[in-house]
Amino acid sequence: MTAEIVKYESGLDTENHSALVRKFNPIVEQMPALVKLAHKIKVVDINDVDGMTQAKETRLALRKIRIDAEKLRVDLKAESLKVGRAIDGFANVIKAAIIPAEDHLAEQEKFIEIQEQKRKRELKELRDAELTALGVDVSLMLTGEMLDEAYAQFLEMAKAGYAARLKAAEDARIQAEKDAEAEAKAEAEREKATEIARKKQEEAEKEAAAARKKQEAAEKALRIAKAQADKKLADTKAKAAKGAAARQAEIDKLKKAEEDRKAKEAADKAEADRQEKIEEARLKAEQEAKLSASDKDKLTQLLDDIRHLSMPDMTSERGKKALQGIKDKLNILFSVLRTDIKNM
Repeated sequence: MTAEIVKYESGLDTENHSALVRKFNPIVEQMPALVKLAHKIKVVDINDVDGMTQAKETRLALRKIRIDAEKLRVDLKAESLKVGRAIDGFANVIKAAIIPAEDHLAEQEKFIEIQEQKRKRELKELRDAELTALGVDVSLMLTGEMLDEAYAQFLEMAKAGYAARLKAAEDARIQAEKDAEAEAKAEAEREKATEIARKKQEEAEKEAAAARKKQEAAEKALRIAKAQADKKLADTKAKAAKGAAARQAEIDKLKKAEEDRKAKEAADKAEADRQEKIEEARLKAEQEAKLSASDKDKLTQLLDDIRHLSMPDMTSERGKKALQGIKDKLNILFSVLRTDIKNM
């Protein structure tokens, strides 16, 4: 038995430790001498062929011991794994027989508690479905824990809130239809006014064009009259008087064209004023919508602050029951208020 194996502390009991020593010892009996010899061999000259040969033979001998020990280790560990799996198998057989029985007995032992949990679960499903149909958010509500009286009160409040929301929605729909009808009527009037203004503008433009043509014709006639006046001074005076009357008529027409132009400018200004009022109304509506969203946030924060108020500790059963009733009613109130804020 080698000194290394004797000194090694495996942590096993004496019997198992000795069995392993007996299995490894035959393989490593020559190990101490070979290890000692290996440290003594030292080749310092290229002509020391015997030393090199001895080094090779000693290395191969030690290598064989190492390989044999590794093979034994693998075989022993494989056997140990089989033993471990067998031990687990025996334990699993015992657990497979006992655990179902334990679970069954636990169910029988807690029969009342399990049945009560089942009743509350089924009651919650029923109440949640009923409240959800009325538009109530039940995600944070413990409806299965509520007393029948408290739930009945909450259900009546939910029904009333649902009916009020339906009525509000119908009123809003009717008002929206009225607003749409009024807007359509206003749009028709605006289109009519725009069409009238367009026609007036077209007429004014036509009249202005006609006036320009007449003015051009008058100017041409004036030039002809002037040329004729240079030739015949006497005829020029007579024709000049006639030409003055014609020019006055043309001046009157030009005045009328100017008045029509001013009328068109007034119509354009009125349309611009109307567009400006429409834009002011739109901006005002957007501002009111922003203010409404801000109010919702403030009311939601207020509701959260109230919800997180600390409750006193009750020492008597009567006090605890009263506190639970208050909590139930607060839950109801919070749910209704949350729904009302959402529908603002």
